[in-house]
Amino acid sequence: MAGLRRLRWRLALAYAVSSAVGLVVLAGVVTVTDSRLREDALLADVDRLGTIADRAVDINDDGSFDTSGVEGSGVLDEADVYVVAAGSGGKAPTVVYRSSNAPLVPVSDDRLVVYAADSLAGYNHDDFDAGADGGRPVYVSGFPQIVEGSDDPLGSVLVVLDARPSFDEHRRLLVTVWGGVAALALLGVGLGAWLAGRSLRPSLASLHQQERFLADAAHELRTPLAALRTTIEAGRLEGADRAASLARAEAIAAETSATVDDLLLLARMDAGADLRQPERVRLDLLVDEVLLDFPEARTASDEVVVEADVPLVRRAVRNLVGNAFRHGGGLDVVVTVSVDPDAPGCARVVVADRGSGIEPSVLDTIFDRFVTGRRSTGSGLGMAIVHEIATRHGGSVTAANRTDGPGAEFRLRLPLHHPLGA
Repeated sequence: MAGLRRLRWRLALAYAVSSAVGLVVLAGVVTVTDSRLREDALLADVDRLGTIADRAVDINDDGSFDTSGVEGSGVLDEADVYVVAAGSGGKAPTVVYRSSNAPLVPVSDDRLVVYAADSLAGYNHDDFDAGADGGRPVYVSGFPQIVEGSDDPLGSVLVVLDARPSFDEHRRLLVTVWGGVAALALLGVGLGAWLAGRSLRPSLASLHQQERFLADAAHELRTPLAALRTTIEAGRLEGADRAASLARAEAIAAETSATVDDLLLLARMDAGADLRQPERVRLDLLVDEVLLDFPEARTASDEVVVEADVPLVRRAVRNLVGNAFRHGGGLDVVVTVSVDPDAPGCARVVVADRGSGIEPSVLDTIFDRFVTGRRSTGSGLGMAIVHEIATRHGGSVTAANRTDGPGAEFRLRLPLHHPLGA
């Protein structure tokens, strides 16, 4: 049992680890893919905005820049636009135009000059700066401004696009994805334990049934085996009545064999292996058949049809009637079969006697295994078998002392047969 429990947790751990590995790989793919798609989208946006800004800036005849077209180009709604004039005659490059609106990303002149120099060196520049002024990530697009017929650029038009909103969305995605991975990994442990438990449940049930059978057998066979040994030893004594000892040994062996049969029947029912397909049967006729072995019993039966496993129900009725004769002294045993007025849809078999009744100490546990009263000489399995048979048919069995005088009364309930369409 302990080994199966350890196996259950090993299977649960294996399921959780394999699930976690799959989730981590999936999360990594999602993360990398989202990062690349965002990078491509930002580069495409900054290049598109740079192209619009480049077309909106003209060069005047005196070499100055006409930026009047920038304000109406729509670029300023998404990015900041700067114009940096190239230095000449030993002069340093200077920022000659800033978009009129408040900058979306504050950038110093020195950094803008660096952006412009990179643009002029490459004649076109789309790049990423992870730490612009204030530590904000930006994408920059630069377009050199060249007069037709000249190879020397007069300056550069720069578009600076704030990348932080996209980066923030990516970080939120990371938190969501990896948080989900952690939650699903924990869920995987629980789900793995549940699935492993469910898959091992038949094995655990079978092992439990075996352990219960062995415990029941050890409990019940200890006494008759000891009695058999004592009988054999007594028969070996000088002057012993060996015929009587042999008869006693045979009686013990027969009783032990019946007990083993009862234990095996209970074990098979515990495993669900002793129930055949229920069939339509006349319960009153089945009871009459059983009572052929008990001619002293009186009967009063109605015609009742039930759905039942015939051998098992026959065994249950025989146990009840036999119990009435054995423990009730065979006094006025009456068996009745009818539709149960107290339980719609059920038939009932009532076995009543006029014996001394059921001892109060065992009245509530009489259908448990190995429960016997002080006056009983049985194994304590007969009523347990009746209870198992009734339960597995969807019925029940009850026991009570009679209120109209001495004696006990047992009631076996079984579902009635319901024809199709009824």
